[in-house]
Amino acid sequence: MPTVLAVNNYYYLRGGSETVYFEQNRALAALGWKVVPFAMQHPDNLATEWSKYFVERNELSTEQSLATGLRHIPSVIYSFEARRKLARLLSFVTPDVCHAHNIYHHISPSILGMLASRGIPVVLTVHDLKIACPAYTMLTHDGICERCRGGRLHNVIVHRCIKKSAALSGVVMLEAALHRYLGSYGKSVRRFVVPSQFYIEKLVEWGLPRAAFRHVPNCVEAHRYRPQFAPGKEVVYFGRLSPEKGLVTLISAAAKAACPIRVVGTGPALEAMRTLAAQCRASVSFSGYLSGEKLHEAVRSARAHRGRGLRHG
Repeated sequence: MPTVLAVNNYYYLRGGSETVYFEQNRALAALGWKVVPFAMQHPDNLATEWSKYFVERNELSTEQSLATGLRHIPSVIYSFEARRKLARLLSFVTPDVCHAHNIYHHISPSILGMLASRGIPVVLTVHDLKIACPAYTMLTHDGICERCRGGRLHNVIVHRCIKKSAALSGVVMLEAALHRYLGSYGKSVRRFVVPSQFYIEKLVEWGLPRAAFRHVPNCVEAHRYRPQFAPGKEVVYFGRLSPEKGLVTLISAAAKAACPIRVVGTGPALEAMRTLAAQCRASVSFSGYLSGEKLHEAVRSARAHRGRGLRHG
């Protein structure tokens, strides 16, 4: 039986990238693969026999105490704990391949070199622009930003790109600089899987080799869904509510077009979007977090929709 080491910071359905992570793991298991997860400890994690090897919970937050924040800084930059615990896991199982997803700041890229040194090929799914932009999104306070292109990483601190905090931005700048120096991605990752063709073009513009990327769009299994052919009345957005998702544009356009919008999901931009909808007098309803059949029904009844992926809770 072939074995895949499936690595992701979180081992619960936290967002769209976790949906992809669990769905791909399920598909591999259905094809006869043994799936061995490696993640971070979290109270919301799904049960697994491998959780004893997971790394200590480590969240990058401005709300932490100074002592807690200082204790976590080294592991955000380069986690020796993740290397130790993964080495323990690898003493019991030898994967044929490692498929990593979001590993930044919690597990950290520290594990990549160790995997490569053991001859375990690493595939990294790129859910964002982190391998080029230390702040993930190529967005900052004044809009689209490519100031770090060419190695000018000091701009992360200058523009406080991480949660508007100079301290957190400084930590992330050091993390990006160290892993560029070590070649953690370029030397240790065999292939980057990218759901977005646009992301590939942007990463190539920043100097990464095109041959390293493979375009694999996110997908769903159509037979698992019941269609509704009559169009609904609302445009449905489902996904994380955060500034980079374009919700300001969506709500502003909905107000001008007098088109009703239903927003499904939660996130840091929720209250700002409620305020904007009220100011614009847009017809927007906020349904909160939905999963499983409730989410499927919301999408099925839409006039049109925009979202990252369907969750199967």
